[in-house]
Amino acid sequence: MDVSDPQTLGFMVFGGFMFISAVGIALVSTLSMKETSYEDALAKQRRKQQPPTRAEKKKKDKNQEKKNKAKRKEEKLEEEPGSDAGEE
Repeated sequence: MDVSDPQTLGFMVFGGFMFISAVGIALVSTLSMKETSYEDALAKQRRKQQPPTRAEKKKKDKNQEKKNKAKRKEEKLEEEPGSDAGEE
């Protein structure tokens, strides 16, 4: 088992690669994984769900305001032909 033997050299390179990969995977998994409690997960989920509902309410309010404005304009147009202001 000579170090200059191609087969031995291949095993050493492969073993070194596997060792470095294992160390890298272990570091990434321990440093990047963060456990969240059940309460934290629920709070985060609620925060994500609340803004869309507020936006939908705003859209509904805006749509309702537009409808109300359109109705007011129609009422004004219906009232104007009978008034004296239109006859000049």
